[in-house]
Amino acid sequence: MHHKHTGPGAWPALHVLQLVLSLGVLQPTLLIISIVDFTRLWPDGVVPWGLRSLVSFSSMLRRTRSGVSLAWDLTLALQNVLLVQLWTGARLSAWVKMAEGYELGEGTAALRKRRLSTREQLEGIVMTSATFPFLWLVALALILLAGAPLESAWGGTAALAAYLGLLSLFPVVHIMGFPPSAAWYRVLTSDGMLSRELIVLVPAMGAWLGAWLTSGALALDWGREWQAWPAPSVYGALAGVIMGNFIALTICLLRATAARTSP
Repeated sequence: MHHKHTGPGAWPALHVLQLVLSLGVLQPTLLIISIVDFTRLWPDGVVPWGLRSLVSFSSMLRRTRSGVSLAWDLTLALQNVLLVQLWTGARLSAWVKMAEGYELGEGTAALRKRRLSTREQLEGIVMTSATFPFLWLVALALILLAGAPLESAWGGTAALAAYLGLLSLFPVVHIMGFPPSAAWYRVLTSDGMLSRELIVLVPAMGAWLGAWLTSGALALDWGREWQAWPAPSVYGALAGVIMGNFIALTICLLRATAARTSP
């Protein structure tokens, strides 16, 4: 017996809320705190009263090292971004698996079998983590083809490839697998992407687009610290992921509303 595909309108409200909190609040907040060093905005130490707690928390989380360059500080911040993306990937994989069951109209017993335990989530994220060296090489090859420096600033280029690998390629591979997986076959051959695939692919594309657009800041002669390679592209990738999250969430919510109101 085949289950009828009912679309994103079948997602329960609580399931949608979990997605909004994860991709609209928690992941963006943790990534911003991990990548942006707020202490550099006020090098004289005079932080506005309303932001002191945020700056103090960010410094504690990042274990900010005084006197290091921004480019090197961004490289060190990769450890925090890795933890954020591991958590996001584990939670998102569990969410997507349940979303598929809701879309298929499965019963309570079948949905219960879909729930991933903490052990299963950890096993899955560890298996995907083993592919990261390959993902880093793919990201490195792509940014070198786009004109990123190698001999003159190889460290920054390697760090940017790691950021794009973590922010873009890692969640896509963890959720959809490597081509030609069933998910990729459906995306490349069907009329459009399912909502649970949009929430992975749109932020991934946003990371690359953001990194490319903000690389133009390198040509400006303002002499600011944040213009040093690869800072503009790292910040652009971060902005692209966050904007991609909100675009994907908006599309999903609009699709869900349309599904509920359609006859």
